[in-house]
Amino acid sequence: MSNPNGGTPSPFAARTRAPFPGKSGAPGVDTTSPVAPVPAPAAAAVAQAPAGEKKSSLPLIVGAVVLVGGGLAAVLALGGNGKTKPGPAGQQAPAVAEAASPAAAPAPAPAPVPAPAKRDARKDYELLAKRVASLTLGTSERSEVAAATLQASGGAYDDAVARIGPVVVKQVDSAYAEKAAALSGIKLEDHGASAAAQQLRLALVKADAATKNGTWAEAVASRDEAISLVPAAQSEIATRLSLVAKEAAERGDTDLATYFFEQALRLDPRNQAARSHLFVHKFKPGQTLRAANGMEFAYVPPGEFTRGSRTAEPGRSADEEQAQVKFTGGFFLGVTEVTQRQWDQVMGPGAASRTITAARAKGDTIAPELPMHSVRWDEARAFGEKLSAMDGKRYRLPTEAEWEYACRAGTTTAFNIGSDGLSARDANIDDGSAAAASTLAPAGTVGRPNAWGLRDMHGNVWEWCADWSAPYARGDQVDPTGPAEDTIGSVDLAMKVVRGGGWNSPASDARSANRWEYSPAVTTPYIGFRIAMEPELSSR
Repeated sequence: MSNPNGGTPSPFAARTRAPFPGKSGAPGVDTTSPVAPVPAPAAAAVAQAPAGEKKSSLPLIVGAVVLVGGGLAAVLALGGNGKTKPGPAGQQAPAVAEAASPAAAPAPAPAPVPAPAKRDARKDYELLAKRVASLTLGTSERSEVAAATLQASGGAYDDAVARIGPVVVKQVDSAYAEKAAALSGIKLEDHGASAAAQQLRLALVKADAATKNGTWAEAVASRDEAISLVPAAQSEIATRLSLVAKEAAERGDTDLATYFFEQALRLDPRNQAARSHLFVHKFKPGQTLRAANGMEFAYVPPGEFTRGSRTAEPGRSADEEQAQVKFTGGFFLGVTEVTQRQWDQVMGPGAASRTITAARAKGDTIAPELPMHSVRWDEARAFGEKLSAMDGKRYRLPTEAEWEYACRAGTTTAFNIGSDGLSARDANIDDGSAAAASTLAPAGTVGRPNAWGLRDMHGNVWEWCADWSAPYARGDQVDPTGPAEDTIGSVDLAMKVVRGGGWNSPASDARSANRWEYSPAVTTPYIGFRIAMEPELSSR
């Protein structure tokens, strides 16, 4: 590592859902064409003579005439050729039935519907009362429970159940909503291939019906069943969504794949296929996002780089051994160092000035747009934790490997400007020239950003990293985080990594590969920090 002060050498050598078809009409039934009424066929009416009287033949003769007349009418209607003659307004003349229809059979009587079994009110009350003992209730709810208890003590169990039931159901509904939060917006009926999803849907239907009917103990039991089915339903739906997403990706529909992978990851945060896809496709390299306090972050995509420096690189130190480092996930990194204005927004008004003054730094190093400096390592970490609490996202210090990967942004030269040389025009460093500022500069104002939009990765202030200082681990690495504990074993002597050089550093100290270390308790105007933000891969 190179000394920041130029002294002794380093001691180390989340895209619409496809519409589902609606229900069609019953097959074989034309619901649009009008049906002409068919008249009942003429029938011979035979009068039944009273007993003991002589039957008359007149009715038979009249009946025959009617039949013959009907047949003649049919012949006339057919026009003698057997075809139906068009009636008025283009309608067909009604055809004559060849034979009388048999008498319709009487409709069977409907099967009797059994009355619902009367619930045991006492048993229901006891179940509900036992359940309420494990709940956290508000004042009005405790009052309802007390009143129900009095009613039950007098034997009025129906009234007691009607009173305590809504209280318990409300609490259980809340427990279900919390347990199934990831399922919000997902239609269970769309996932017929998932047995657990359909069981869950039926349990919810039962619970809702029981609540509507006021059968409170049944409503609680059904909702409890639903709660127990949530994990299996989530897992099955996530698996199905992942398969659909993979098929979309194979067809080249990246947007649709991204949409389904986001849904899958919301249900299963450990879904590696979803995470891998989203890290690559949800954000673009250098894409910026803003935190709640306006801090700007640029996306650093997953990928690989060669850590360390070439043997012939000017200013190289022995602890910069080269190795391949792979990042399976991306992250966001502050476009600039944290400024004093941003520090005040998170830590409180006037906090930057108080902190810098307490560290006995000069007054001309205090200004809103200057980098925050003179902070201990734990104070820099606390800034990330407090911002996380304010914003609901995860902010943290970058690891040493993340810092170098982000700084290089695909370059392999000593500096991310694509050169092995750096001057005070390129970064706020002390190159010995008259152009050197020899003091802090407003964040992001010197030089130009790297390929991912990050500024001041070289110079201005050294930047705290998350790692304890230690020699690099041998060989290629995947998502390295550095040692979990200090390697010396004493908090007083252990060191934390700083990277990037400061306003008083020579160019060699500001190289992408250069490493240095400081006690985490150190406060100085040439050490500051920038913060990393974990990406939100799934929509909520």
